[in-house]
Amino acid sequence: MSANCPSSRAIRFPGGNTARALDVPPGTSAEDILRCLSLAPAPALLILNGGTTNSVNAAQLRVEELLYEGLARLAAQQGLAAVTGGTDVSLFASFAEGLAYWEKRAACIGVAVRPLVTWPGRPVTNAPSPANCEPAPLEPHHTHFALVEGNTWGDETPTMYALAAALSRARPSVAVFAGGGEITLREMLANAAQGRPMILLAGSGRVTDIVLGNIPPATPETQRLARLVEQTNVRNRSTIIPFDLSQSPDDLYELAQRILFPSRRDDHDHSSPIQDK
Repeated sequence: MSANCPSSRAIRFPGGNTARALDVPPGTSAEDILRCLSLAPAPALLILNGGTTNSVNAAQLRVEELLYEGLARLAAQQGLAAVTGGTDVSLFASFAEGLAYWEKRAACIGVAVRPLVTWPGRPVTNAPSPANCEPAPLEPHHTHFALVEGNTWGDETPTMYALAAALSRARPSVAVFAGGGEITLREMLANAAQGRPMILLAGSGRVTDIVLGNIPPATPETQRLARLVEQTNVRNRSTIIPFDLSQSPDDLYELAQRILFPSRRDDHDHSSPIQDK
């Protein structure tokens, strides 16, 4: 690790997984972050964003299945680099656990706000969290974390998408979205600004469904999000590919593969990922 790199540490999670975490001071460039994390080259980039509520319902369980058995399998088998929000919520955990099951061969980078997260061995502090909530644990199957300064969720987005731009330079990339609120909409706009195609999981709820025109039941929040979607004009600023939750993990694998590697067809194992790896 270069002497010019910010503070870093190895986080050892229960179960034996170890991740490299980098504290990212304001103004640190994406190139410096990637250099200090010592990432291996990858043929393409996958970004996963969306809602971080651990609700238990049929749609959420289906999203988890699609990520674990479909998207994570593609990332592991093709050696993709992945960027997520990094916390131990169902959206990111199902994907990262899938990477571990499918024997990941590339980096999975979580980008989060350092004062709002915790990890094994982090010193206990009596200071209140800036967001007035309990710190969120980091997801233990990620390989790397970039932990930025900030006071609220969403402060990590500029660094996340600076990293995405750097990682996708001269490489294909795709972003996948499920659920989410205003922060997720900002992430969609960041993808649009970088010209990246987005797969939106139709039926996953909230802003993802609103962007697709599938308006959830009217509440003050959904009405506010619908106004924001119209104001940002995100539908007309980017390539959006809907993917219905009724489709299979194989279908999601093949869709993402076609976007990233158009010349490849049907080069994956269709056997059940639970019965035969």
